[in-house]
Amino acid sequence: MNRVASSLLVVSVVVPWLALAACGETADQGGVGDSSLADIVDAFVFGDAVAIDTLAPGVDTVVAPPDTVAPCEGCPGAPCVENTDCDSGFCLDGPTGPACARTCSETCPTGYACRGIANPQGDPTFVCVYAHLTYCQPCRVDADCELGIGGATGARCVARADGSGSFCRTPCAGGGCPEGAACETVATAGGDASLCGPEGAAECGCSARAVQIHASTTCAVANAYGECGGERACEADGLTLCSAREATPEACNGVDDDCDGATDEDFPDKGAACDGDDADVCADGTWVCDADGRLVCTDDAFAKTETCNGLDDDCDGETDEGAPGAGEACDGDDADLCKDGHMVCGGAGGGLVCDDDAASKVELCNGVDDDCNGVADEGFEQKYQPCDGDDADSCKDGQWVCAPDGSGLVCSDDPATRVELCNELDDDCDGVPDEDFPEKLGACDGADGDLCKDGVWVCSADGTGLVCTDDALSFVELCNDEDDDCDGEIDETFPMKGLPCDSEVDTDLCADGVWACGANNALVCNDDAASIAELCNGQDDDCDGLTDGADPDLTAPLNGNQNGACAGTRKLCAGALGWVENYGSVGGFGQPETPSGAFADENCDGLDGDEAQAWFVKAGASPSAACTRAAPCGTIAAALAKVTAGKRHVYVQAGTYEEVVDIDRDVQIYGGFDASWARRPRTEAGHRVIIKGKKHAGDGQYLTIRARNASVVLADLVLQAASPGAAERLNGRGLSSYVVHAVGGSVALTRVDVIQGDGASGAAGGGGQAAASLSAPSKATGGGAGTQGIDLCDASSRGYGGAGATNGTCSSGTGGGKGGDGGTAPTGAGSGATGGKGATGRLESTWTCSSQTGC
Repeated sequence: MNRVASSLLVVSVVVPWLALAACGETADQGGVGDSSLADIVDAFVFGDAVAIDTLAPGVDTVVAPPDTVAPCEGCPGAPCVENTDCDSGFCLDGPTGPACARTCSETCPTGYACRGIANPQGDPTFVCVYAHLTYCQPCRVDADCELGIGGATGARCVARADGSGSFCRTPCAGGGCPEGAACETVATAGGDASLCGPEGAAECGCSARAVQIHASTTCAVANAYGECGGERACEADGLTLCSAREATPEACNGVDDDCDGATDEDFPDKGAACDGDDADVCADGTWVCDADGRLVCTDDAFAKTETCNGLDDDCDGETDEGAPGAGEACDGDDADLCKDGHMVCGGAGGGLVCDDDAASKVELCNGVDDDCNGVADEGFEQKYQPCDGDDADSCKDGQWVCAPDGSGLVCSDDPATRVELCNELDDDCDGVPDEDFPEKLGACDGADGDLCKDGVWVCSADGTGLVCTDDALSFVELCNDEDDDCDGEIDETFPMKGLPCDSEVDTDLCADGVWACGANNALVCNDDAASIAELCNGQDDDCDGLTDGADPDLTAPLNGNQNGACAGTRKLCAGALGWVENYGSVGGFGQPETPSGAFADENCDGLDGDEAQAWFVKAGASPSAACTRAAPCGTIAAALAKVTAGKRHVYVQAGTYEEVVDIDRDVQIYGGFDASWARRPRTEAGHRVIIKGKKHAGDGQYLTIRARNASVVLADLVLQAASPGAAERLNGRGLSSYVVHAVGGSVALTRVDVIQGDGASGAAGGGGQAAASLSAPSKATGGGAGTQGIDLCDASSRGYGGAGATNGTCSSGTGGGKGGDGGTAPTGAGSGATGGKGATGRLESTWTCSSQTGC
């Protein structure tokens, strides 16, 4: 029977199982269900057969009573070496070695699963495969328990509690456990799993397959001193013993004896400096391990002896002890003649030298011979000569004497100072008469009403001071920007000068002028006629006592966002901050918003929607971006991975997203956004979001939206199905193309275009049976199985392929391709020729869902 792909569209809003598809097979023919679409045969295949990623129709694992009679040669279960040894054409590895496989047209024994395998021509055959091939096989990681062909089987690598190693455990579900094994719940890294394990905690043995691949595992041996690791593996003689050695007490030998990761840790002095059994006390040896595992010092028996060299040769804390003449007083190579050094070792050939430093003793003024040259106080020849002391005059009425610290001479002049008088004489001996009266003969102001200096200073009669000769009349201050009375102030009798003033010729009330001197020495206000307007700045600009919004002269501008409910709103004056956006009059302001068909911003946040509960997607952006409005991510899948219960919206910019949107949680996905996040209908340029499906890696079918047990809203989107490629169309696999495929939960489509794709043609029909032995079966619902015509029992008799089923949902009535005709049957029993290949289904153009209540 041929399975022919066709275009099929089924729509439902809230259903436990939803499909929008172009398909070539019904649910009982291997279509998408709750289980994986891409199970791969995990088995050894002997010969040229190849495992394919297709389930047998409606079968995962079948349990049937085991055979009770020894199989015939080539029959299912019979021993084999190559595929040609078996009637089914497949020799597969089993629990007792290679055996002929049973096809899935028969039931599968316990522990076997029905899987599809391709023969060398690429045609699929479904056979029973042993599900526990890796059971009890030594392993290191979970991947060791898989055969590496296709998806995972659920087998796990489980370590034994006694440290003897890790062994594969296979799932119990659907097929029971091998003989001698029991099903039990095991805690794994992915959670608890029901796995087969040896009964009674028995140890696993080695299967022929485990020996063939030399399967191995790590193990450990523990005792009171520690735990050491090793390996064990399946060899020809069975499972080897653990190669780990037993831990021993730590010895000084450079080996980790107790297997704790540290070496010689019980010998902390190892490597430190040490002093051996010699006469010196120098630590010129090192603590090392000897052959008996003890610490020994490597210092040799030769002792260091003290020599006259200025060093502590024998490390006893003393230098040059015992050298003759050392320590005697001596005078070194300095400028004085004082013996303030000692003889010390350090000369050429180990002789003595004087350690007197080069600093010479300096002669001081103290009556003592400080530099030991027989003369006291040389260098202070002015001692006892006349001098002028530290007083105010310049008269030499003292003499030079030694300073108290001996560093120099000081003058013994008493502090009494000769005072200079205003008398034309040099009273203080400084060579200048009357120098203490510098204003003498200078200008001065007398006892009049002004401060003008129109007199001169002269000596007073007693010579102790000066008097002013001013006797002029007083000057009066005028308003003329001059200091008329010479008091240092200008126009001080006009206190209003320079103060703010407001003229009567402008319209504001601001004192932006000042009082200044005018004609005839009078004050005038110099405010110009320019008026000041009120601004939004927290100030009373026009000085009328009203500030910002309280001033009726100030008009508020419109808010920047005039979209939807925000239209007509105006800004608010915020004082020194200026004009700020103000949407307080909008009822939805600050409230959560869900995008709708109005395409308007209802809460005035600048977005049709709510940025606080949304993730953002932009075509061409990095998939690893933060998915925020400022840093959108490049795929819808990346945004879905971030969806949480408190943040379920996904906003998508215009563009084409070629991916399968795989939904496993409640979410709302909205399109219609352009590059600036403005939202409009999908029919407008720059707002069209196209999600184009692909082949799903897990299901193995072509999908656009895949939803599982989730409440989903899809709005303002174009959902386009993908079609199988040319290669898949040629091999006759009969793949389907689904636009929306949902199981459980609910899916709501609003303003969504759905564009379906092609299915792939079914494979060529099988050979027809002898016409004489057939009756006419009923017509199949899809392409592939057709009516059987019996006219004559001759070479013209054949079965005819049925017509493809029609998709009534589509306006053009698309349907699947016609099934292949059966082969002609010659007179007598036998099979006819292979039938023809079914036709490819047609593509419907566009289907639109316009509401959430029906399409």
